[in-house]
Amino acid sequence: MKSAVAILLAGLLVCCGKPEQDNGPNTMQDAGQDRADRSESGEPADSADKHIQSIRTLYAEAMKIKATSFEKNCDDGALTVVVDVRSRDGKLLWIRHTGGYDHGSVSYEALLSDAEVVFIMKETRTWNFDPDQPPTDDGTSHTIDRAEQHRYYYLDGALVKTLFKSVEARSAKNESLEKMLSAAPNKKHPTPDAGAALEKANEIVASYKTSGKNAAWCF
Repeated sequence: MKSAVAILLAGLLVCCGKPEQDNGPNTMQDAGQDRADRSESGEPADSADKHIQSIRTLYAEAMKIKATSFEKNCDDGALTVVVDVRSRDGKLLWIRHTGGYDHGSVSYEALLSDAEVVFIMKETRTWNFDPDQPPTDDGTSHTIDRAEQHRYYYLDGALVKTLFKSVEARSAKNESLEKMLSAAPNKKHPTPDAGAALEKANEIVASYKTSGKNAAWCF
């Protein structure tokens, strides 16, 4: 249960939770899809599998590096932007751009190999008051929280694999969005938009490489 003030803060701070907990290539969940959904690029299955496994390994290694973070308040669009970065020996390995809005957030994280984006996670989170649960006399309200994750694997800029998951949690039932998101199986993406995701990720990477924390992050 959340008070009206707490709910507003939750909407603003949802970007600053623990998105790494379920981000990235979920090795065990993805493995169940590998044979059913091989390579969408027409690449031989064995080659595609090896490439995807190498991405998972690279991601796991990148997550061992402590992230540095910075925030930027925006007058228009996103209320707050948070950028998290993981680098090694001056080379950018991983970056995430999260825009927190009144009722949720949108984040893009990109994993790089030899300065090329090989994996993207787009995650959207929203919350709204539960229409079936009116506020109590003390001002306590219930919410419906939703999350979607879109995973894209690339090889030389071409899509190799895409996965999707979507969950909904109701505070009136004491449901945890994080736990539901972690437990939900990955499925073949019904409407992949890998080109737009790659364009966005490349914009984020280029902004960081060009201007670092001083880039115009409100996009």
